[in-house]
Amino acid sequence: MVSSGVWAGKIPLDRAHSLQEVGGLKQTMKQELERIGYLGAMEPSFRAMPIAAHFELHIAKMILHSHRLATKYSSLASTGLLSVLPGSTNTVPGTVQFSLDIRAGEDDRLMMLEHELKVDFEKIAKNEAVDGLNESGATGKGCTVEWTLDAPSEAIKFDNDCIRCVDESARELFGGEHENLTLPMISGAGQYDFPDPNSFRWFHS
Repeated sequence: MVSSGVWAGKIPLDRAHSLQEVGGLKQTMKQELERIGYLGAMEPSFRAMPIAAHFELHIAKMILHSHRLATKYSSLASTGLLSVLPGSTNTVPGTVQFSLDIRAGEDDRLMMLEHELKVDFEKIAKNEAVDGLNESGATGKGCTVEWTLDAPSEAIKFDNDCIRCVDESARELFGGEHENLTLPMISGAGQYDFPDPNSFRWFHS
């Protein structure tokens, strides 16, 4: 927030220039600005260089929208990897890469979700209003979107006879306590979870 503080007149320029980096050679901000050729000659102040408006860019709309659409299609969407470049505090990144894992019980539903996400992501990148997003705040420059499919996986329908055999075996093993002591796998596989009576662990078979 140092640069914003200088621009707003809350932090003296000399103080900002004398700040040292956290590690390494303890270079000052002024030395690093000189090194990269960004030590300007003009006064960094809103009074010296008035601007019509200030705005801040946030990168979360596509991830948020993926969760909303997944709910619409009774599916799942999760983002576990996020890479922001150049990755510095209080800067607008030039490139953002994130993973998007989408899952559904049927392939057709998954394809519809993927198609709608691609269409809407393009709209979000162009600052168009999508599901309430981009309707407020300042309009940015926009960006481009590129998709890379890493690991496609078709929905698998397990054999009903196999599932029935496991179900009958579980009922035979646990009797009347079958429903209390076992938990069918949400995937629909021919497996059951059951607790270890001597611990808090669960096993599946």
